[in-house]
Amino acid sequence: MEAHGILQDEESVLVVMPLMQCDLYAELTKLGMDGRLDRTLVRRWVAQLALGIDALHGMGIIHRDIKPENILLDAPNGNVRIADFNAALVVQNGGTPLEDTEVFTPARVGTEPYVAWETERQWWYGKMVDWWALGCVMFALLTNSLLFEDHRARATYAHWDQKREGMSYPKSMGDLLDEEESAISGLIDLHPCTRYRLRHLRHHAYFYDENR
Repeated sequence: MEAHGILQDEESVLVVMPLMQCDLYAELTKLGMDGRLDRTLVRRWVAQLALGIDALHGMGIIHRDIKPENILLDAPNGNVRIADFNAALVVQNGGTPLEDTEVFTPARVGTEPYVAWETERQWWYGKMVDWWALGCVMFALLTNSLLFEDHRARATYAHWDQKREGMSYPKSMGDLLDEEESAISGLIDLHPCTRYRLRHLRHHAYFYDENR
């Protein structure tokens, strides 16, 4: 989100920003429990979010609270923008992009259903927590439900045996196509170093356009 200006009086500070339609949480809420968003629309939004997250990391910013409530929509079926940087970690690194393996803090920051495994464990972490959150957001947009309601669900996932269960954890939680399940599973990899980020998503089958 761009800030076009800042106004201040004795009681408040006003930030002038583009007018948005709503957030993605509102889009999901108005569908009702059984409603689903258009899969093509979700794919576009996930692509835009991936580009946005990568851009933030290029500026030394880890958002740490990527969730539908913090993703704004500029028009019905329009484009998404990442907002609300109250929980963000700004790394003073001279403006150089954040490295995949860099860690900066063990602080448990974020909203429960979107908190990464390493944040849950209070291990030192870096930018990869935002990619985990994108996987959780993608699942929410596709299924209108949460992938991880709380720490117990993440613990279940951490001990999930796909061969024994006969399916992956994301597929057990929602109706997903194979390409959707693959992208989400890559984004919620328990190991930050092998977790999907933009360079993996760019060439993933989920983003192939079947009409071209």
